[in-house]
Amino acid sequence: MDGAKRLRASACKNCRLRKRRCIPNPPPAGCQLCQSLGIPCTLSPSAARPVFSQLSHIPTGQDVDPSCVDERLHLFVCTELAVLYFRFIHNVMNTIFHSTSFMRRLSEGSASKIVVYAICALSARYSHHQTLKATPPSERGKIYADEAFRLLRPKLVIPSLETVQACLLLGQFLGGEGEYRTKHIYVGIARLHAEVIRLWEIPDDLPVVDREERRRTWLTVRISYQWSATDMGTGPIAVPCSQLSLPCVDDLSFHTGPAAGLQEGSSAVGPQYGLWCQMAGTLEIFDKVASLLRRLSQSDGISFTTYCSEAPLLAQQLRQWANDLPENLQYSIFNLQSLSELGLGRTFLAMHIGYHHFYQMLYFPFLHISVAPGSEHLALGSNFFRDCALECKNSANTVSEIVQTASTKKDCELLCHLYAHITVVSSCVHLHTLLLSEDAKELEMARERLLLNFRYLTILKAYWPAVDRSAHRLRVFQNLCMDSISNPFALDNWMARFLTEPTSIIAEREDMMFAIPSMGQPEISTLLQSTQDTSGVAITTDTTDPLGEWSLSTVPGFDSDSSMFSSLLNDRDLTTEDLVKNSLEWLLE
Repeated sequence: MDGAKRLRASACKNCRLRKRRCIPNPPPAGCQLCQSLGIPCTLSPSAARPVFSQLSHIPTGQDVDPSCVDERLHLFVCTELAVLYFRFIHNVMNTIFHSTSFMRRLSEGSASKIVVYAICALSARYSHHQTLKATPPSERGKIYADEAFRLLRPKLVIPSLETVQACLLLGQFLGGEGEYRTKHIYVGIARLHAEVIRLWEIPDDLPVVDREERRRTWLTVRISYQWSATDMGTGPIAVPCSQLSLPCVDDLSFHTGPAAGLQEGSSAVGPQYGLWCQMAGTLEIFDKVASLLRRLSQSDGISFTTYCSEAPLLAQQLRQWANDLPENLQYSIFNLQSLSELGLGRTFLAMHIGYHHFYQMLYFPFLHISVAPGSEHLALGSNFFRDCALECKNSANTVSEIVQTASTKKDCELLCHLYAHITVVSSCVHLHTLLLSEDAKELEMARERLLLNFRYLTILKAYWPAVDRSAHRLRVFQNLCMDSISNPFALDNWMARFLTEPTSIIAEREDMMFAIPSMGQPEISTLLQSTQDTSGVAITTDTTDPLGEWSLSTVPGFDSDSSMFSSLLNDRDLTTEDLVKNSLEWLLE
């Protein structure tokens, strides 16, 4: 060394971001962490070179440049993660790409780097690639997201289809991380960029696949922005009828077919498998349901009598939407099986779980009134309130059935964080049954479905940090149930936000104003102690995945979670209070 000090290499950008010790490889291969993840390393001279070159251009002889090996590994990992994206994210959280065309662009090296990194950020959590196994699933996407944000930053003032799609993807990533305020900002940027480039205008000279990607990206912008506006407690900005362009290409063809074979449908009712067209039909109803709940909860809002007159009208609109669905899109096991074989099982379940969520939201206030209607409500008849409460319970039951199917059936997995809140609301309805029902069969089913919901939430927790907040909200609600002074089912402003703003931070509820009506109704604590399960229903779960390596058995901690689930379900000595307490601790640990 001739007495000279050896200069210590500074840590690469990726290791600094992850706060990991950076161990350099011999030049020019970068550091050990970046090599293991298959990503460019700032210690390597090749880091500034394009990383999406064609595989055919990479040398295959004995003397291979290490930088080319890193590049090949990086492209291989990104390709695998893109496949996982189209399996678990696309057509569930959004519908913005024609998958065949995108994968072709990726292999050719012409895909947008920003979009590729954003896709990897969402899907890396599902990967079984050996380079990612050392990192917990919920943390695998961060390094790809950092690169996508870096590349997007200088383009935020240059509206384009690329920036719209990147902002949507990164907004969905941020939502899964629990960074909700930033998520709303990126969704808002996506909307502004879409409006600047007038995304709803479809030039005739574009190829069919490009026209359809514009339509579907614009629809995803509208859906994402509407959910964000509701989540923030603000009303969405109305979209003029001239801007309501909907997908014209059948979802089945768009999901699986080559670009050359795509045809725009001319049917007045939309494509045969137009699930996204059908979902668009619930946007206005969803906004009205959320608005009605907020109006009821405000001190200067509507009376409950007014709510009772308006809620059935919205329920009729929801029923009409369901009745108008094509026969092959109606909710049934046969249709689910058929669509899952076509690769649309997840989209089918996503459409129907949203529909039943709107129902359980709309009828949630009737859970409180159905138990003890005040004298001012008796004119409507007690049967009216019981029927409305039953509608809420039926929808909550269907939500549980859907998440159970999504947890057990291949090609139907709903592994997106969006469904955590829907499952939490369903769980609150089941808690109402456990607290106040005297029907043994109903109690048994509520207990079983509550545990199935909790099990589904534990699966989501393995992938998405944001699910912790949903689980915490359920804990807050459960604590209210344990307090005999509170009535957690009364529709006040707290409960309206709980139902309609899934990502807002809700403070502890003010309890003193919500005493339970005294009409011969025992205290909640007494009901909790007395409600017990007496049956021996066993739950069977098919976790096999014969057509691929991914299956629920590979979810971190799945085996131990399954054991805990079975133990809680079959323990006949547990009171309902202990059941809920133990299962929530299982969920939150």
